[in-house]
Parts: sequence; structure tokens; C-alpha cells
Amino acid sequence: MKNSMLWMLLPVTVFLAVAGVFYVLFPERIMGDGTMLVSVLLVSLAAGALAWSPLAGGRQGDAGMIGTIGISTVLSAVLLLIAGAGIALAIAGVERGAMALNVVTAAGFVALFIVSQATAGTIGRISKKHELKSGHTAWAERLESIARSCDLPRLRPRLLKLAGETRFLASDEGVASQQFNQRIAGILDTVADAVRRGDEDGAEYQLKRLRNLFSERESELMNLRSKV
Repeated sequence: MKNSMLWMLLPVTVFLAVAGVFYVLFPERIMGDGTMLVSVLLVSLAAGALAWSPLAGGRQGDAGMIGTIGISTVLSAVLLLIAGAGIALAIAGVERGAMALNVVTAAGFVALFIVSQATAGTIGRISKKHELKSGHTAWAERLESIARSCDLPRLRPRLLKLAGETRFLASDEGVASQQFNQRIAGILDTVADAVRRGDEDGAEYQLKRLRNLFSERESELMNLRSKV
């Protein structure tokens, strides 16, 4: 809760500072002219939004939120320029022009919210998809873990070599057969069990099976992608 309040402090401070400056400079105009008041509120809100944009993604630490930083910052800067032009017209007494820009600014805030939410959702889904398709990395880490616990001098470098090769396997992107993943996981369990028992020949046999299964998986992925 405390961190959340601190996170909100900067944009709120910017909003109040901008609104306060205009109130000090034009107190009678702001209190007696609705267009001027709306213009001040909108330019203050745009300034606060510009200060908030870079903080939102960093605070959330989520890929979707981080991905919206650039878009939100650019749109907030554009809104600040439009709102600034609106308040300049309001100060100059061009009421209709100020009202028109106020409407554009208000619509811009709605667009900013929609675009930010849509971008965050899209990037979040892509990020989760990439997290799900990193099975080859998990397999490589499993092989490295087995190698660290391996006391068989001839087998250990072979485990590490295969682990290094595994890291460069293609990501399945959700198109590879789940059966492949299950078979690979099963062979890894068998390798780990053979290493624990000191069965070097059995472990080497399973590593050959694992290498062949990786090759079959690569071939299937190539075939599936060629059909897409």
C-alpha cells in the first residue's frame, strides 16, 4: 500500500503543480470561465499522464505493461501539446477554438486508455506464449543438473555437450506434438535414474535415444511450419 501511494505521488504532484500555477496566474478567469477551467484541468491531467506513463510499466513489472510505456508516453505528449494549445486559445479569448481542442483532448484520453489496454493485453499474451514454448531451455537445464550430480567421468562431458546443443533447439510455438514433450521428459527421467545408479551404458543408450528424439522433433516442426 505504501509503495502504491509513492508511485502515485509524482503524477498527482505534477497535476496539482500545473493546475496551481494557472490558478495563481488567472484566478478570476478560471473561476468565472468554464472553458478556461476545463482547459486548465485538461492540460494538468495531460501533464500528470505524461509523468505517469513511464512509471506504470516499471511498477507493474509485467511485460504487457512495460510494452505500453512507449505508446502511452507518445500519446500523452501529443495530448499535452493539444491541451496546451487549447489553454493558449482560452487565454487569448478564442473560446470556440479552445472548446474544440478541449473536446479533442478529452477524446484523446479515451483513445489513450483503449490503446494502452489493448497493447498491454496483446503483449502480455505474446509474452506468455513465449514463456510456454521454452521447453528446450528446461530440458537443457535438466541435463546440466544431471551432469552436475554425475560421478561418471566419461558420461559427464557428454551430458553437458547435449545440454548445450539442446539450448539451440527450435521453439515449438505450440505446434509440436505434446507426445514429443512427454517422451523427452520420460527419457530425461530415465537418464537421471541411470546416473544415480551408476549405469553408464544405460545412460549413454538413453542419451542416444534422446538425441534421436530431438532430431525427430526438429523434423516435425519444420514440416508443420512449412504447412502454415
